[in-house]
Amino acid sequence: MKQTFQRMRSVLSRVVALAMLAASPALLSKVPPGVPIDDGFAEVVVAVIDLEKRVSQFTAATGWRELSRGRVYPAVLASWGLPRTVSAREALLGEPGTERGRVRLVELQGAGAARRIRSSALPWESGGWAGVNVRVANIAEAFDGLQREGWQGFSDPVSFDVPPFRVREAMLVGPDGFVLGLLERVSPPLEGWNWGSRISRPVTVFATVADTAKARQFFEGDLGIKVRLQYDGPAAPPGMNLFGLPHDHTPSMTRIVDWHQAAGRDEGTIASIAFRGVVGRRFNTDSAPPNLGLFMVRLFVVDAAARCAALQGRTVGKVRSGYTAEVQPYGRLNGCVIESPDGAWVDVVSLAPR
Repeated sequence: MKQTFQRMRSVLSRVVALAMLAASPALLSKVPPGVPIDDGFAEVVVAVIDLEKRVSQFTAATGWRELSRGRVYPAVLASWGLPRTVSAREALLGEPGTERGRVRLVELQGAGAARRIRSSALPWESGGWAGVNVRVANIAEAFDGLQREGWQGFSDPVSFDVPPFRVREAMLVGPDGFVLGLLERVSPPLEGWNWGSRISRPVTVFATVADTAKARQFFEGDLGIKVRLQYDGPAAPPGMNLFGLPHDHTPSMTRIVDWHQAAGRDEGTIASIAFRGVVGRRFNTDSAPPNLGLFMVRLFVVDAAARCAALQGRTVGKVRSGYTAEVQPYGRLNGCVIESPDGAWVDVVSLAPR
């Protein structure tokens, strides 16, 4: 009975949102040029302790470029639950020529002491956003380069099967706890990819979750982001593995992964991962600024106000306060932050009418 009610609630939320969109057809044309609308995430937002230093470190390590620099508007900070005494400056990094997979670094001032959101966390411990995946042409070269810049891996590169794909992967944690998952496609061959940087823009952002059912309700039912690919099987082969799991216990562990992407593409994807057979800490609280690290994903939709209104009081997560503010380089945005049951923030935004 409870599951039936939850499905009806999810359907009702989407019907309300669609009805509001139908009443405002002019909004369909009000989208930032080139930015993916209901087609994967546009950017991730990372709280850092020193903006100048991190911009220099990230651009040197990845080959990304600084695309914009400025102040964070007070209305945005208020939506993050920060007091008026706090200010912030930010820099947007990414690959030139694309509006996907950008990384926004934010330095807060006057917010007091901060700690890492996922302090000393292992990839299989749940809560918040765990990191991003980036593509590389040569994982050994990329891995060694990041190690020289001070990044630390949970393992050396390993071969990995995610049917129908075979890949080589490694995850490394860097400044302020930001995790990069390196992904080299082995088979089938990756075609049509422009290697404009040594390390590509983020193509997937991932969250390790405590409850798969709640995560599916949040991403699929509430946010309406369909599943592109799923995996439910062994956590990893015996021996060294991507997630830092005990080598001799992996046969008794399982891993459940859902890759969500509204348009079904293989980038701009949000992945939720759950592990069974291993117990660790949860980082579902304190997963927001002023604490440091990846805390939010920005997702452009046709009408954020309609989405936020439809989900108010109806999501398995939590709708935080909405805002209207200038966010460079996009312009004036309407948005609201929706928090998942595991403390992962999604900033649902669209261009505000003028």
